[in-house]
Amino acid sequence: MGKTKIRTDFKQFDAFVKNMNRLTEADLSEFYKEAIKEIALRFLRKVRKYTPSDTGDLRRQWTVGDVVQNGNTYSVEVFNPLEYALYVEKGHRGVAIPMSKPVKRSTKWRVMHTETHWTEGKFMMEISVEEVNAEVEKLIKNKLKKFIASKFKG
Repeated sequence: MGKTKIRTDFKQFDAFVKNMNRLTEADLSEFYKEAIKEIALRFLRKVRKYTPSDTGDLRRQWTVGDVVQNGNTYSVEVFNPLEYALYVEKGHRGVAIPMSKPVKRSTKWRVMHTETHWTEGKFMMEISVEEVNAEVEKLIKNKLKKFIASKFKG
């Protein structure tokens, strides 16, 4: 049996390794911060969509905080500062108090009876988290492809 020589050109691979070695911690940190911010903005769009809007206040008050780095962990807070946002999210006990006419010679109202009921939550945050979690892997892969392409030009 004859011998066969195989020649391989590793120039492209060598160029790739050089480019990878040129990535700095700052480059990676920038990528992580941009990725977490994009995830937060996607969450914001979804949570606003699911937030009920009687007056529009609750929907408008959703806010994205700054990206915070703590070691190798990056986080960002998405929140609603309105006091009743948690009650709309999780539900709450409500009390309906029908009133009678004012008592004679008094301006006070008399309570006829009280009725307790449960108001179901809208779960706008829980639903949004589930939807965004389902999209995160694809989002990160696409962002990583663009990041690598931008760093390895020419």
